[in-house]
Amino acid sequence: HGDGSRELASIATIPARRGQGIARALIEALLARETGTLYLTCRDQLESFYTRFGFCKITRDAMPPYFRRLIRIVNLIAPVLRGARIIVMKREK
Repeated sequence: HGDGSRELASIATIPARRGQGIARALIEALLARETGTLYLTCRDQLESFYTRFGFCKITRDAMPPYFRRLIRIVNLIAPVLRGARIIVMKREK
C-alpha cells in the first residue's frame, strides 16, 4: 500500500472445498516467503483461524493509515453487512 504496509488479502475457499486445508496450505506457502510485517482484514468470526498463523487483532490506533481509512469506510457501510464485523490483524516476523 502507499503507506508501506503489506497485506495478506483475498483468500477464500468455495463452500464445497472448505475443511480440506486448501486455504491453510496457501497461507502457509505465502507466509514462508514473507519476511516483514503483514496485515489482513477479515470478518471477526475468522479471528481464531488467522491467529493460528501468528496474526493478532489490533486496535485502530495501531493500524497503518491505509487500514484506518478502510475501517472508517467499512464502519459507514456496516449496516449493509448484516452485523458482520470487520477486524484488522497483524503478524510480525
